[in-house]
Amino acid sequence: MQITSEQHDDLLELHVQGRLDNEWSATLDQAIDDALRQGYHSLLVDLSGVVYASSAGLGVLTRAHGQFRAIRGFFGVGGAQGPVAEVIRLTGLAKMLLVDLEKARITRGVGQSTISLPGKLALTDDIEFVVYDPTPNSTMTCQVFGDAERFAAGTYSSADVVQIPFSPDTGAIGLGAFGDNFEECSTRFGELLAVQGNVAQLATSGSGRPDYQTARGEFIPKASMLYGATWTGRYERLLRFDGRDPESRIELHALVEQALSLTNSSAAAVVIVAETAGLVGASLRKSPVQATKANGSRFDHPEVRDWLFFTPERSFPRSLAVVAGIAAKTPLTGDATALTPLLRPLRRDGNILGHFHAAAFPFRPFKKRQLNVAETVTSLFDAEQLQGLLHLVHDQREISGTGDSEFLRGACWVGPLKSVTRRAT
Repeated sequence: MQITSEQHDDLLELHVQGRLDNEWSATLDQAIDDALRQGYHSLLVDLSGVVYASSAGLGVLTRAHGQFRAIRGFFGVGGAQGPVAEVIRLTGLAKMLLVDLEKARITRGVGQSTISLPGKLALTDDIEFVVYDPTPNSTMTCQVFGDAERFAAGTYSSADVVQIPFSPDTGAIGLGAFGDNFEECSTRFGELLAVQGNVAQLATSGSGRPDYQTARGEFIPKASMLYGATWTGRYERLLRFDGRDPESRIELHALVEQALSLTNSSAAAVVIVAETAGLVGASLRKSPVQATKANGSRFDHPEVRDWLFFTPERSFPRSLAVVAGIAAKTPLTGDATALTPLLRPLRRDGNILGHFHAAAFPFRPFKKRQLNVAETVTSLFDAEQLQGLLHLVHDQREISGTGDSEFLRGACWVGPLKSVTRRAT
């Protein structure tokens, strides 16, 4: 099989030649996946050079139709002749798939693509942003709870547990576990992330796969938390971002710094949904309820290896990540100083602090232009394919350091923090 591509403004056309059978259908599937990852929302497949199509090949086309429909894009197939046209007709797929090639090339699928209000363009040396204001002048309120500073060397007890409900307007990060009390959760406390009623938690016992709960009807997820932060309110800005060069990799610290700058925020809650080039992070191996060695720290070498797993290289490449956390500029002032125990520099020579967790999912395309954060994140959890959960770190070791998490393109919601308070245990 041979596949060549041709661009007509916003429409990408794939010219296919050869046999579309089980052996070669994966090649076409990969070409369609590459187009989606590159941000194309209008795709035309020219089958005029295809002499045979099996059920495997037709399956690729029908799946692609569903993917483009889910993002309100355009997908069409044309040029089928002889036995290929006949099998498409007999299988009842003609109405779904077949279009006139010339007409599709002229219209470019514009009439079926996403319609949305325009955003404002903002450029940096490496990143192109389109900025939307879904809820102008909105702000977030933030609550900090627990003692994050005790993690290095101390232990936690039942007196430290705070029960946190995660309603659909709440975001959160911290250490916690699903359960009603300390005794039930004591061996399972680990990283937790919550976005708009969707909660993921990585237990320190069991298989190492994260568990999750989602708000449905009257059900509101809740967890026993040792420390962390919650934020409630509406996100003021949506930033759609992409690298200015096809080979660009957008580092987490650079993205967060620009998010604060574009919203003129000194501290903000941030949610990112983006295609990854790779995540760098850590996760707990053991619950912090267990004690460290005498006078020791969980970060001391070699004990750190017993307590923490670090990604040896960037993990979950070409996946879709939901990243949530708090970011702030230094120095922290006013009530934002309550964030001090939670935040760390996002890079050694930077003035941006942050604390971010990331949930990884298989890649799937999403709509262009404006997105609703709740709908976008909930659709990923509804697919029941959560792959991993990490506390993101910038590995700055001079020789063996992996560096920062990197992204290719995505969406970033930013909510400036109006107030930060401490919640009593």
